[in-house]
Amino acid sequence: MPAWPGTIEVTQPQAGWLERYQTLITGILALFAGIGAVYGSALTAGATLRSTKHLIEAEDRRRTKEARDELHAIAGAFVAEISGLARLARERLFVPDEAGQLVNGPRRLALQCRQTRQAIRAAIPVTREAYTPIFNNYAGKVGSFPDPIPAKIVECYMSANSIIDALRGHYEGFYASSTWDELADHYDWLANIVDQALGAADELVPLLQAYRESRN
Repeated sequence: MPAWPGTIEVTQPQAGWLERYQTLITGILALFAGIGAVYGSALTAGATLRSTKHLIEAEDRRRTKEARDELHAIAGAFVAEISGLARLARERLFVPDEAGQLVNGPRRLALQCRQTRQAIRAAIPVTREAYTPIFNNYAGKVGSFPDPIPAKIVECYMSANSIIDALRGHYEGFYASSTWDELADHYDWLANIVDQALGAADELVPLLQAYRESRN
């Protein structure tokens, strides 16, 4: 129908370009939202990792402190046991000589056997009690001490066990059946082991005490 003269014809604008821009803007917003989510997740993950790392480090410090405290306590127990063994050895194996000085009992027995050519079988006191409970319980911890403590502990206890085994042999027939020269050699060996054990103990106890006090 022809338009009347002077009439303005109204037409609808094309909406395609607006829809396209709306779609583009929506996509851009979605992209930024995704980036934000990824960045936020990364920040959260980083914070979680840092928190986990701090927890692990704190747990490591706690365990290290517990292990150190335990080792210091074990050092104190070793000091008590080794000091007791050394005192026991001096009480039972050292005897006064003519001048009243304490001398190594087994060495004196060896000398008497050779001088008299007789088998002198002295009654050296020993029991079957457990002499080294601390070492028996904590032998696996010895290597955790700083040098030279582990080697000194092993030397001390090997000598102590040799003495204990030798003295127990007194009740197992060796002393009863040996000749004077065999006994003399045995007493000499025992005397050397006693001196070695006491020397190791005298060196070891101060080392363990210094280590124990180092915690302070």
